Amino acid sequence: MHRGTTYTGTLIDELIATVERTEARTEARTEARVDRRLQDLRSQEEKLAYWYAVAQQEVAQFESSLAGVA
Repeated sequence: MHRGTTYTGTLIDELIATVERTEARTEARTEARVDRRLQDLRSQEEKLAYWYAVAQQEVAQFESSLAGVA
């Protein structure tokens, strides 16, 4: 242990400020990840909706081509 070591009153303030900056950066990064994930999900939903519509059209065309076969 170091005897006679004294800390200025700003040490704790500096540590608190460092923790607060780190928390703010972590929160901003987390929000950015959530935003990207939501955009990815929306994009996937749009692609799914598109391919579902394409599949419905193809099924309808296929069914109409079979209408006179039976």
